[in-house]
Amino acid sequence: MINLYSEYLESQDADRIKAIEVVEDMRYGRAFTHYETAKVYASKVTTLTLEERLKLFVPKGYMERLISEQVNFSPILNKLEWKTKSKVNPQRVNRMYKSLKVNNWKEILLWETYDNQISKGDQFFEIFFVKSDSAPRLKSLNPKYMTQIHLDDYGRVLAYVYQQNVVKSKLDILSNTALVKGETQRTVTWVFEKGKTTILDPINVLKRDGEIIYDDDNEPVINPVIRFNPPELKDYFLLLHIPSIKRQDEEFSEIIATRAIDDCIKADQISSDINYANRMNGSPVTHAINLKLKLAESSRSPGGFINWEIRDSDSNFQLQKQEIDNDLKSLEMEQTTTEDDLYRKMYLVRPSQELKLASSDSSRVSQQARRSLEKLLKRLTYNINNAMNTFFHIAQISYGYTNTYDFFFEIPDPIISNGAQEELLTKVQRLSAGLDTLKDIWRSEGLAEKEIELKEKEHLEQYYAANEDVSISKNLEQTVQNGQGVDKQFMKT
Repeated sequence: MINLYSEYLESQDADRIKAIEVVEDMRYGRAFTHYETAKVYASKVTTLTLEERLKLFVPKGYMERLISEQVNFSPILNKLEWKTKSKVNPQRVNRMYKSLKVNNWKEILLWETYDNQISKGDQFFEIFFVKSDSAPRLKSLNPKYMTQIHLDDYGRVLAYVYQQNVVKSKLDILSNTALVKGETQRTVTWVFEKGKTTILDPINVLKRDGEIIYDDDNEPVINPVIRFNPPELKDYFLLLHIPSIKRQDEEFSEIIATRAIDDCIKADQISSDINYANRMNGSPVTHAINLKLKLAESSRSPGGFINWEIRDSDSNFQLQKQEIDNDLKSLEMEQTTTEDDLYRKMYLVRPSQELKLASSDSSRVSQQARRSLEKLLKRLTYNINNAMNTFFHIAQISYGYTNTYDFFFEIPDPIISNGAQEELLTKVQRLSAGLDTLKDIWRSEGLAEKEIELKEKEHLEQYYAANEDVSISKNLEQTVQNGQGVDKQFMKT
């Protein structure tokens, strides 16, 4: 058993972890170190101290801005649809919605998923259960600590290896305060396989006759704790893996945000250069050559004057004024070009183009400009749907259903919403084209079947009330459907 799991722990994707950490630094105000390494020491010789360089560094926070903008454009996935020829019991549907609600899916987990797909490449959820409720729970895992995905020769997943430092703390409640004291820190490993989860915890060591057993490397031998899945879930991982952009033969997804690292650092360099130039030469500076300031006899107050004395009577003195005279247009153009490249790599509309789109009354113009982002978000939502389909199967099994259905989130089309008015116009057009019925629209609004029946009855009553010369009868409804003996003007209605 020990040899089997030590095989999973031999390799860690250090480059991937480093990339995640760099993105985190760029997002949360720790970009200076990467800026110094990439730009300052490599490109210029400086005599400024670290404190002086830090004061001149002006980060723009592009990484956080770009990721947040992509997440904000992502759709809300909270309405379900299902694929089955038979009618689904409303109770089953309500239980699927409950499984989402108890996990705060719409409020927390969905947005964390989008964020991690972009900034860390993958999202992982551990699945667990509580005794008081059959709905499965989701615990978000930090993708940085998913060290390995073990594959077979055909690229199928055999095991996920997750390692994280666990700090055991103690709460001391005193007479006037409460203190949390950290006692121990250890690295715990979870190995997720089909049918079971194995926990390798350093506190669970093997002993013989009260003595700890050590391996050949003089390390304590850990006794694995194995948690078997319920029998009905023996073919499932109690782990959900939601990728972003991933090829079939790869373990982990591409970290989309890494595309912007270099340009984010470059943008910070340009903004710092502009800030430095403005601070140094934004106001005129007079250089006195071969003159000494008589500070006690000088005043810069209105009406005052500055006294100088000549240092060397045999030398000429002069005053030279220095100020910016080229309005920094070249630096500003470089900044704009870098910003455009940044937004293009992240599938976003560039700021300069956004201004032009704002002048248009048609939402189709902005929708066309965001086609690249639309395609990216569609890929992300499809991956979420594929993973959450497994979650819904597990939820149905945990509720005792022997036959399970495929539940999916309803993905809006278009994914990027253009406002309530455009959504209503799209629904009307789909109705006119026969692509949807009123019942389809009501279902998309989250109405249950009983509510739809009541809604349909109210709709018919309202329709016929507006046409008092029409009486409600099955024969008439059949006649209307066949278009026989009905006035043409009525048929247009």
